[in-house]
Amino acid sequence: MEPALDRKRGHGLSRSWTWFWVFAAEGRSHEPRDGQVKRHHLLEAAVSRWIGVAVEAAKIEKKVTAHTLRHSYATHLLQ
Repeated sequence: MEPALDRKRGHGLSRSWTWFWVFAAEGRSHEPRDGQVKRHHLLEAAVSRWIGVAVEAAKIEKKVTAHTLRHSYATHLLQ
């Protein structure tokens, strides 16, 4: 997608860190295929861990997952 995005929008947008991931990883890593430094997405396990910490801090006794939050948000939008 990156070369196509540059052709369509120009200005090296595909290499901009700000647009690529909604939940970007904190650090950057070297891409083994082309040697470029890139930022990747957060791992699902990291998001699950953060949700678990927040659930504990809020003393919520029910099981809460990312899927639960996604489902709750979608239900709220339909109301």
